[in-house]
Amino acid sequence: PLPVKCPAKNICLSALAAVGLLVGPGIATAEETASHDPGRFRAGLGFTLVEPANDNGRLFGQGRIEAGSSKRPTVFFSYHWRPQLALEVMLGYPIKHSLSRSRTGSLATMRQFPAALTAQYHFTNRSRFTPFIGLGVGYIKPFDVFPRNVLRERDLDFGSDVGVTVQAGDDYRVTDRHAVRLDARYFNTSLDETLDGQRIGSLSFNPVFYSLSYVYSF
Repeated sequence: PLPVKCPAKNICLSALAAVGLLVGPGIATAEETASHDPGRFRAGLGFTLVEPANDNGRLFGQGRIEAGSSKRPTVFFSYHWRPQLALEVMLGYPIKHSLSRSRTGSLATMRQFPAALTAQYHFTNRSRFTPFIGLGVGYIKPFDVFPRNVLRERDLDFGSDVGVTVQAGDDYRVTDRHAVRLDARYFNTSLDETLDGQRIGSLSFNPVFYSLSYVYSF
């Protein structure tokens, strides 16, 4: 299997540390944040930058494989059954990535469909900013794989994967119903590779989703 090198983990740890600084003193009672009342649904539309791990391993034992970044919209829906506790579903528009190798250049392009189910804790407080963290399950489904150059006549494919996802972010409440969200979400996923029907290894995909979203509460 291909080695895993995932600098995204450091990014996530830094994000979680930043959340701790944002929370600080002054955690208030649940009733002080109207936008997180129990029973309140939320929907969001975001512009998302998807950054896979910088080093995804090697193919045929030669040359480092890299998956390119991509920008696509994402949507999410959440339900707060407690002021601080929520369950969120995130879905992404099919995201296109280029796959390249240091010695031979472009190898293929592929699309992937991401989804995540995340349990969140929101740090309610007196300000308009509400930091939050989340932990859940992420799903990546690759499709439309098109080999190029040295693999042009070969049958290259990637399997889907389910893994842990972690999230950290901050909501800025404009009104009781409207907010702006900035968040980062890390997927721990590894995609099995097959070439001409034979398994040749795994692609340590491990993408981080950076999103700026509009949020509506109802």
